[in-house]
Amino acid sequence: MGIVLTADGVAEAVVPLAVATIRDRTASYAGGFLLLVASGRGGRRSRSALLPRRAEPADLTGLPAAATR
Repeated sequence: MGIVLTADGVAEAVVPLAVATIRDRTASYAGGFLLLVASGRGGRRSRSALLPRRAEPADLTGLPAAATR
């Protein structure tokens, strides 16, 4: 939790300033929204890389569900 909360605190301080800077330079929020989408996708990818893969559920025969279809 310490790593997550630290990263969240830094992001909450830096990202609004970055979006505001992009808005001031381009007179549009489009670049700021692209930044937010890119950072969200990066976070999702890093989170999915850390989580273990779930095994397929087995049926009563003991075989994986995909093998019984």
